[in-house]
Amino acid sequence: MLFMNEHAATNLSGETEYLPTPNVASPIFTTGGGAQVMVSFNPAQRGVFAQYVEVMDRPELAEDPRFADYRSRMKNLEELLAIIQAWIVTFSDVDELEAALARGGLVMGKVRSLKEVAELPWLAERGAVAEVSDRGTGSFTIPNTPWRFSKADTGVRGTIAYRGEDNARVLRDWLDLSHDEISSLEESGVLSYRPPTPARSAD
Repeated sequence: MLFMNEHAATNLSGETEYLPTPNVASPIFTTGGGAQVMVSFNPAQRGVFAQYVEVMDRPELAEDPRFADYRSRMKNLEELLAIIQAWIVTFSDVDELEAALARGGLVMGKVRSLKEVAELPWLAERGAVAEVSDRGTGSFTIPNTPWRFSKADTGVRGTIAYRGEDNARVLRDWLDLSHDEISSLEESGVLSYRPPTPARSAD
């Protein structure tokens, strides 16, 4: 969970975003408008294949020897996915595509980056993300704690420390180290402290 929290915080700050990798169980397609969508279930499965044939209005696919049975469809899966992709790209509007798939009983969802998800109104309403001061001139978004209790307050609180900002206080209060001992650890590189860079003047 800690890894996922750090990963989410990094992506919310605008750094590298890793989108889901397409897989057979839930393939990802691209619409005519450029949006990515994930459709549930393997299209080679018997029932699912029949649903695609129906929604795409391609009855001839059911008679195609390449797609005669599950084994054949798995052998020619790339061709089957290409046919589905060619149909999906005719939709520029995600809602229209979702409605078309729903008529055949297929379920899809739009693939969003974490940054896009964080901007959804319901996420703010549920307190899933929090704005934190950068102790400078702005703020940044981080994931809020997911836990909720009836008799306790949870969530992001306090001020984010600069790297090593509390070194001296912790070593002094908890280990009774003297000022000289702490300074020696800093000079030898055992402790690392990175204070904020002073803002440059306009002139």
